[in-house]
Amino acid sequence: MSRPSTLILAADDPVPGKILVLAGLQHCAVILGVGIAMPLLVLARGDLDPQTTRQMLSLALVGLGLATILQIQRGKIFGSGYLAPATFTAAYLPPCLSAMETGGPALVMGMLIFAGLVQMALAPALRRLRPYLPPEIGGLAVLMIGIILGLLGFRLIAEIGTAHVVTHAGIGLSWLGGITLAAIVAFNIWGTGNVRLYGTLLGIIGGCVAALAYGAMDGATLVDDLVTQGVALPMPMLQMPSFDPLLASEFAISAVACSLRAMGDLITCQKIEDTRWVRPDMTRIRGGILADGLGTLLGGALGSPIGTNTFSGSIGLASATGIAARRIGYGIAGWCFLIALLPGAMSFFIAIPKPVLGGVLIFAAAYIMLNGILVIVSRLMDARRILMIGIPLVLGLSRSVYPEVYTSLPAEMMAVFGSDLMVTIGSALLLNLIFRIGVSQNASLTLPASELQPDRLENWVREQGSHWGARADVMRAVSHALVEFADGRDGLMTPETDIRIDLSFDEYHIDLRLTYAGFPLSFEDSAPIRQEELADIDMDMVEARLRAILLRRLADKVSIRPPANGQQSIDMRFDH
Repeated sequence: MSRPSTLILAADDPVPGKILVLAGLQHCAVILGVGIAMPLLVLARGDLDPQTTRQMLSLALVGLGLATILQIQRGKIFGSGYLAPATFTAAYLPPCLSAMETGGPALVMGMLIFAGLVQMALAPALRRLRPYLPPEIGGLAVLMIGIILGLLGFRLIAEIGTAHVVTHAGIGLSWLGGITLAAIVAFNIWGTGNVRLYGTLLGIIGGCVAALAYGAMDGATLVDDLVTQGVALPMPMLQMPSFDPLLASEFAISAVACSLRAMGDLITCQKIEDTRWVRPDMTRIRGGILADGLGTLLGGALGSPIGTNTFSGSIGLASATGIAARRIGYGIAGWCFLIALLPGAMSFFIAIPKPVLGGVLIFAAAYIMLNGILVIVSRLMDARRILMIGIPLVLGLSRSVYPEVYTSLPAEMMAVFGSDLMVTIGSALLLNLIFRIGVSQNASLTLPASELQPDRLENWVREQGSHWGARADVMRAVSHALVEFADGRDGLMTPETDIRIDLSFDEYHIDLRLTYAGFPLSFEDSAPIRQEELADIDMDMVEARLRAILLRRLADKVSIRPPANGQQSIDMRFDH
């Protein structure tokens, strides 16, 4: 693992108390400011009395804190060990609205427990699905999450409603979003020390101060709510959860969508931690998805009105600020628990102007999109893989730009086309499955010694790497090894004979075998030349030694097979 120079606190680093409190508040402000509308919408559909509404909202915050704590654990079963806090997710909004309207809080509780179990059941299957989840699709998921987050931020700044219509005349409060975004960018680029670390929190505070001065927030009412509502201990809902088979498919699809989003978010976390990241760590992703599902299950059991999922915005903030320590999650959970005890405090997060939060989301989206692009371009691309990325990206964007095309589809199809991310990743998985037809994981080339030209070898290796979606740097090492052998062929191959080149790929390794008639390449004498040997130096011996040393350094493992039928064989393995 190679730690980025911009990373101040990595996942397992200890966290000073001040950073724990302030960074936790910074994340909590964005999480609740953006996500608190989800449980409020579900509660409004239930026609509940004020006491039950406050109780379920407080329980939702407790569930949010527990889900965050589960995610940051680095256990053998549950937890990813990354700072990937939970948030209330829109993926569960449509089915939760239906459940609340049909069966009230008891049905919402039961269906969320079911959804959590579905997500937990999906997690162990990830490793077996690995051939169908290449890193490019993971990168596409990260890129699409960043785009979705950025578009949401723009809608909040421009005050665009769900019908894609601006909800005001003139500039409205959009200038608040511009001020917030400009302040956060300035703090991040030119700020030093604590100003840079807490630039997002300072930007939110600045936006709220401007809103108070302008009259967009009522400070007196907020203080009055905090004082009059006092402290209230959240009590679990004393209802028996119920289940409706007719809603099962909707909640199951939402669980799949949350799993895909969690996978994309955790890939981003891994990319933040390691500049030499090459592929997803499926063990930690499995633990993260298990924790994500368990968080939704626990929330449902407590009485939360909506499910939870990892929050991409917080991961973008971690990348931007350089504070990615998982223990920050305890600070976030602590703030959630505290606010759950103070019903009046919730009024502040509800009152934050949406344009202020939009500026934060656009800032975070920039970092998430970059990580997705870097994952995609780390692999060689042929026509199949270009189309596997490009077509789903266009389809996902079309779901955001022209939602009416998708909302007019039959209700049964909306379970699949209900979100931008589902459209993007679903179509990418389908195309990957189709494009795998006719692609072999093995390739061979037979050439006479006279035709071992560097350009031909490099083009052939690049072509195979593009078919497989292999890492560009590893395929360059394979090309370099072949060219190095070709340069020394006169001393190794019998004149006017052929060489057979075999390549195989399995995502973890690339194996190269060279089979030819001639003399073996000796690695036993590949040690550096000692000073006392210089007097009787043999240039042919020096060249052979240098070639052997170079091949050993290019490949991670080199072995010579015993001659068979007059044929020599060199096996080289390159870790991928």
